[in-house]
Amino acid sequence: MKGTGRLFRIDGPRRFSELQPLGKHWLMHEVDASAYPEQVRVQEMLLCAGGAYEIAEAGEWETALSKVHKPL
Repeated sequence: MKGTGRLFRIDGPRRFSELQPLGKHWLMHEVDASAYPEQVRVQEMLLCAGGAYEIAEAGEWETALSKVHKPL
């Protein structure tokens, strides 16, 4: 998502993952878009609607994923 540093990956028609920066680490959220607003969000991501989303390189996702904080 532009301007936030967050990265999203669409995993299916009703499922997406989000990587959120937090200091030196990243947090990963996996979302099952069962509610209508979440389903709309997936469609907005697919369409890059409103200029809020842009397509990132796969390497950008992989780099952030390697920095996901893993609980002890």
